[in-house]
Amino acid sequence: MIAYSPSSPVLQKLRAAASAVFSPSAFRPASRVPSLDGLRALSIMLVLLSHAQGTRGFLVRSAFQYWGDLGHLGVRVFFEISGFLITGLLLREVETTGSISLKGFYLRRFFRIFPAYYAYIAVIALCAYWHRVVLSKDDLLYALTYTMNYHSARSWLVGHAWSLSVEEQFYLLWPAVVAFGRRRGALRVAAVAVLLAPMVKMSTYYLLPSWRPTMGESFQTVADTLAVGCLLAIGRDWLKQRGWYVRMLGSKFMLCVPDHPDHELAASARPLQLAMR
Repeated sequence: MIAYSPSSPVLQKLRAAASAVFSPSAFRPASRVPSLDGLRALSIMLVLLSHAQGTRGFLVRSAFQYWGDLGHLGVRVFFEISGFLITGLLLREVETTGSISLKGFYLRRFFRIFPAYYAYIAVIALCAYWHRVVLSKDDLLYALTYTMNYHSARSWLVGHAWSLSVEEQFYLLWPAVVAFGRRRGALRVAAVAVLLAPMVKMSTYYLLPSWRPTMGESFQTVADTLAVGCLLAIGRDWLKQRGWYVRMLGSKFMLCVPDHPDHELAASARPLQLAMR
């Protein structure tokens, strides 16, 4: 066993690296948006309501048929929030340091998500090995590689991992886009993703019929929801300077608006903001 003194250059480098990657500021956004907590709560309620429809004694599905798929609506709101927050963090890092540490970003995502997720998959794998649960073919392969959103014949026990797979694919691609394209390049990529979304979905449906069961879950068919959040983060400062945007936020028809510490765009909507916190 090798022992290092506290003043060892090796230990000093390790401390510096850990400080850069795991410092509180690396995890905490510079300005929190409280009303997003309200949107998260609404999204969770929609997902829970969607799943509860299959519970015996609960309201029948026909009671919600005119509202569409509430569960997928809730997940899509989550995707937009994710695109907004991640893009905001990346842009702030560029403004603060002049660059983006892709290594630091991926390490933070790894330690935030991978341990709990893979612990769950390990438990499921052991239960399947001991014949306590039944998994579909290739369930574990798709789960371990975060590609569950391309596996339609999955079992219930791991099926919910499709949305996490979408998030991980976004985390893999988007930071590099912002790092190399900066704000202008990221704006173009996100705008193209939104504009081409209908064509991409139609092409997937007609040219890749085997992927039809994953429509609405495969990355290319949901990337536009993430891109909308990215666009809002990129254009946030520009929007704050537009009079029509200020008037829209102050409108009594707005159900909820994101609060921001740098301006008072929606004073008339403050009660609603507080209610959404």
